[in-house]
Amino acid sequence: MPSVDLPTSVAPRTRATLFAAALALAACGAAEQAEPAPAPTTVDPESDEPAEEEPVEDDPPERAEPPADARLAARLVLEHPTIEANGSTSRDEGARLDATLFVSGAPGTVVTMVLPVASELEWTLTAEDGTTWEPVFLPPPMPRPGGPPRTTVTIAASGEAEVGVVHGISGFRRPGATDWQEGLPRGTYEVRVTGFDLGDGVSRAAPPMTLTAR
Repeated sequence: MPSVDLPTSVAPRTRATLFAAALALAACGAAEQAEPAPAPTTVDPESDEPAEEEPVEDDPPERAEPPADARLAARLVLEHPTIEANGSTSRDEGARLDATLFVSGAPGTVVTMVLPVASELEWTLTAEDGTTWEPVFLPPPMPRPGGPPRTTVTIAASGEAEVGVVHGISGFRRPGATDWQEGLPRGTYEVRVTGFDLGDGVSRAAPPMTLTAR
């Protein structure tokens, strides 16, 4: 607190009054100095009103893609589940790896889809000893004129509809090999086929099938 000097010639009572007044003034000055300064306000130069912060807009939500009909499924049934070992697909129809395509789903569902040929699908044949084979297509596959034909089927009360026959395999070879053969060696093979589009742009796989060459 700052010191207060009073004249000695003033009467004691008057001096006490002056001393109390001086203390009050000193306290008020200290309080004014201790009071924090108000925060600066941003003012629009063209307006007397304080500027308001612009609201921040949230990013619009991403539009989710419509889900595919998970109930639809593809199934293949081999036309010849047993073939002659090392047979000739060019001479013996029974040696060909043809299959009938079925589509399953809710009864009454209308499905418009491409009826694929074998070269438009992905095939893997795995023997019991683990060796794998892939199909050969001759002549080399070319785009079908006018694009792949489409077909429309309605799922029956049984929950399934027949689409058509998938065919066109000329022979087989080991992956990466340049030579090939018409028939398969004797043995049992697991046949897996993927790449079925049931009209919704989703690639599906058919359940594996068993092929026997003997």
